[in-house]
Amino acid sequence: MPPILNTKIKNICCAGALAMIIFLSMAPLFSASAIELNYPPIGGQTITNATTPSEYINYVFLFGIGAVGLVSLAAFIWGAIKYTTSEAIGNKQAAKERMTEALIGLALVLISVVVLSYINQGLVNFSDPVVLPVPAP
Repeated sequence: MPPILNTKIKNICCAGALAMIIFLSMAPLFSASAIELNYPPIGGQTITNATTPSEYINYVFLFGIGAVGLVSLAAFIWGAIKYTTSEAIGNKQAAKERMTEALIGLALVLISVVVLSYINQGLVNFSDPVVLPVPAP
């Protein structure tokens, strides 16, 4: 290795080690304070200190469905903007395909939720499992 490259590697390693030492020495300062986050209610679900794991899973599930809806809406709007602003036929066709794919993706997610809830309501509304006590022998 050339000596210049060797010194650059040493400098990068020393800077990384110094950053790690500083970060790790400040960790107790951050961990001493309580972290309190206020999550927004989604679909009637709210997250508090007494939230059970099934409520967390349900919250994430509803958040995921909402996120898919927003991404699908954004893709559809982007395709519509591309369709209205393009002059070439090829670009208009690509924009139509983008809008169609956004609608198909949204339909797939919504149909899957409907089918899962039709099969068993517990597949989309999570609840804590019931643990039965084991009798002593």
